[in-house]
Amino acid sequence: MRSILTSLLLKKRKWRVASIGFVLLLLYIFGVNAGIPKTLGTGNQTSWLGIDNKPVTSRERRKLINQALSQSLLKNIYTPVVNPLNLSSGSENLKVLYTFDHELQKELESLLRQYGSDYASVVAMDPSTGKILAMASYEGNMPSSENWALKASFPAASVFKIITASAAIEKYKVSPGMEMGYTGGNYNLYKRDLFNDNEKWARSITFREAFARSINIFFGKLALKFMHGDDLMNYAQKFYFNKDFMTDMPVELSKALLSSADPFHVAEVASGFNNLNTLSPVHGALIASAIVNDGEMKSPYVVESLMKADGTPVYRSMILSLESPITITTAKTLRDLMNETVEHGTSRKSFRELARAKHFSMVEAGGKTGSLNGTHPKGKTDWFVGYARLGTRMLALSVVTVNKTYWKVKSSYIAQRLIRKHFKDEVVLSSVHAENHEPSF
Repeated sequence: MRSILTSLLLKKRKWRVASIGFVLLLLYIFGVNAGIPKTLGTGNQTSWLGIDNKPVTSRERRKLINQALSQSLLKNIYTPVVNPLNLSSGSENLKVLYTFDHELQKELESLLRQYGSDYASVVAMDPSTGKILAMASYEGNMPSSENWALKASFPAASVFKIITASAAIEKYKVSPGMEMGYTGGNYNLYKRDLFNDNEKWARSITFREAFARSINIFFGKLALKFMHGDDLMNYAQKFYFNKDFMTDMPVELSKALLSSADPFHVAEVASGFNNLNTLSPVHGALIASAIVNDGEMKSPYVVESLMKADGTPVYRSMILSLESPITITTAKTLRDLMNETVEHGTSRKSFRELARAKHFSMVEAGGKTGSLNGTHPKGKTDWFVGYARLGTRMLALSVVTVNKTYWKVKSSYIAQRLIRKHFKDEVVLSSVHAENHEPSF
């Protein structure tokens, strides 16, 4: 009797297995899952967007968006519709939804109109995603006919000290408290001071102070004393100088050039005291994003989605991870140096207003300034590349202003105002929450 029951059970199990297999075969043949979009993370996974009905990678989609919008973006025009061939079936116009935060963008444009620098460009970015939250390019107090945010024609100036500091911290374990003596002026770079081994009249300064005050001779000596010839170029490439960072915008490549055979040239590059190395505002925000985001870089993007007239999405943005230029530990140390810049260094006056503002002490901010005469556009270039964060919320900023004759506003002040605007609501809510939980006596 037992053997008969066992036989029946086995036959029933085989029938169930066969039934399941038959159903799966039907699903495969008729493509029941064909209408379900696949999700896309980072890397080379495919999704429902394709070219000629063939799936493409997220990187390839970024290139297509770049090509479709490049002509308008280069002219500083954010077109509301686009007709990109190969992005969807048919040739209908597609509505473009940009990534901008309306309130932050409004504040940015108001600031640039108010101060009317000869040239100005600003990029604000969410470091955790790469999303561009605000971007503008102005000449005087009017929107520019060229999108300077995409141009890498600005001298990187002392912003390049971030690259030098990264190499010193990560590869050679130089601590912020390391002291070194120097002679000469703070913002010049002469061979007689650079190669002067007589410490009799030297004044001593720490790495942290030299970064905050942007002492050129210190960084020149730092590179010659600790680094090999290729270190600066290696770390520049880690931070995506001379490299494409897979954005959906037509951003020019930032340039880093170095002749390691000439010690004085190495010192010039290390301190940012040269016109050969260039930087775009978008790239500046990307560099800052890696520092505040513990060394992780996300490719910047400005298009959130593309939709048909009936609202059907044809394209949705995806987060693309780039190679990490630095470790978590190095990023933390760089934040220490950059925080010193806004508290006691070259940006202290611009950030004094934020420091005195009620409840804003909970917002961590840092940055690096840089200034040098440039040729395209012509004038004194002034940089602020920095970050702010409150809890898990982060902001990366890149501000550049150029003035031909006299200063109208410092780039660091514009950055401070944007930080204040971006975190205002969260600071108020956090403050109210803290006040409601204060002990009563």
